[in-house]
Amino acid sequence: MSVAKQALFTPATVLIIDDDPFVLEPMQVILESAGYVVIAAQNGLQAVEILSEQHTRINVIVVDLMMPGMDGFMFLEWLRQEAGSTLPVLVQTAVNRIKTTSRLIDLGANDVLIKPAQPSELLERLQQLLSLRLQAI
Repeated sequence: MSVAKQALFTPATVLIIDDDPFVLEPMQVILESAGYVVIAAQNGLQAVEILSEQHTRINVIVVDLMMPGMDGFMFLEWLRQEAGSTLPVLVQTAVNRIKTTSRLIDLGANDVLIKPAQPSELLERLQQLLSLRLQAI
């Protein structure tokens, strides 16, 4: 069975990266309730470790923009330039500025979701990114 066909029958794995447990934990519950497998990281550096070990398991990444240590900008730069990954990335941020969104897209974000977002919008955006990924395979 091809990788693309196998992906259709396997629950997608989402890596979520957020330093705020009041965001991370509910998001994990929402995604798991929707049938996703979730791997959670509390910061960008932890996400780098997870990706180094489990890159082939992960189908899509949701990352917060503002985090201590390695923020969303730095994580995207690492992911695209150093790791050379093409995994789809959805950035969540409370910063609603065109300049910020433009910079995130330039760094390789596939989509930007302004917080607070409804769970249905998060799920819809993830499904769109996963559909694009399957088309690319």
